[in-house]
Amino acid sequence: MKRILPLLILTSLPIGAETRDTPDILDPPITPNFTLRLTAGVIAEDGNPIENSDVHVGIVNINDFKDGRNDIRGKTDIDGKFSAEGIGLPEATISAMHEGYYPSTKTYSNWGSFQEAKTTGKYAPWDPLIELSLKKIGKPIPMLVWLDGDDSIKTSPNPGKAVGFDLFEGDWVAPHGKGKTSDLLITLTLLEKNDVDGAVKGGIRFANKEDGLIPIMELSAPESVLKYPRIALEDGYDVKFVSPPYAMPVSGVEVEAPEPVGYFFRIRTQKDESTGKILSAFYGKIISQPGIPHPSQSPFQLHRYSYSNQGRKIEPGVRFSYYLNPTANDRNLEYDQRTNLAPEADEGSVYAP
Repeated sequence: MKRILPLLILTSLPIGAETRDTPDILDPPITPNFTLRLTAGVIAEDGNPIENSDVHVGIVNINDFKDGRNDIRGKTDIDGKFSAEGIGLPEATISAMHEGYYPSTKTYSNWGSFQEAKTTGKYAPWDPLIELSLKKIGKPIPMLVWLDGDDSIKTSPNPGKAVGFDLFEGDWVAPHGKGKTSDLLITLTLLEKNDVDGAVKGGIRFANKEDGLIPIMELSAPESVLKYPRIALEDGYDVKFVSPPYAMPVSGVEVEAPEPVGYFFRIRTQKDESTGKILSAFYGKIISQPGIPHPSQSPFQLHRYSYSNQGRKIEPGVRFSYYLNPTANDRNLEYDQRTNLAPEADEGSVYAP
């Protein structure tokens, strides 16, 4: 079963003054609530304000509202700003959307001001500006998309040996799977076979010398639904081999060499040897799923277990999420969210781009 993520529906909110959901006060307050005020600043990718954007601010209030939030809705002014004020905890979710743009969402939290608010009745800082960048919807296209999940671990059919993996088929090459062309050569080795200790060592390289990766070290406006770049780079695919770390990240741990948050990749590259010009190639992006990972977490996740109806089995595996444009020489990587061309994709599947 493929993992299905919900589509964010771009609905229009009523035009007019801000609106609030009706409180549902059935029980006495169980948590002290104070006044939180903040301002959403909605901007385009070029930094200019976007007027008349729909904004939804959900201030956490588990005492007085059925949905646990003091919901405030409205539209941005000529400066792209909308202010919200309500009673609750020092936590809020701020969402913005506008026709022709991908929606964006940020969370705000400042529990350091909670003790002060017990005296003043207000959280500090008062009225902070929370900026949200909206990215234009460009030219979304059908793509081959595989997003990871516990049921998508690709276990090695030949541990300790390099096995070809076909990115168009999302499977090992024959006789181990349905794949026809080795885009990647993946070596996975289980260092220990007991159920207590051990790790997995992995190596991923390209079968074609002209293929490769370009690391994506940070994201622009990750609050947007469209987190990763729309267009793959044309040149610079110099990374031919990666050896992802097995250890999972520990929250708060600083690392000297952060892992990329994703990669551009180029495969099945054909080049004119005399001129060096690319004649044909396919482009895609490997992402960390979901959202922004801890800096020590690789987009390629190594696993020492697989899962099935029979339970957990000790065997080396890897999982990763990727988008592949099936049209040669087209570097557009903006997925339309509705047309997954991957073999055996669930009909009507919707994924974030």
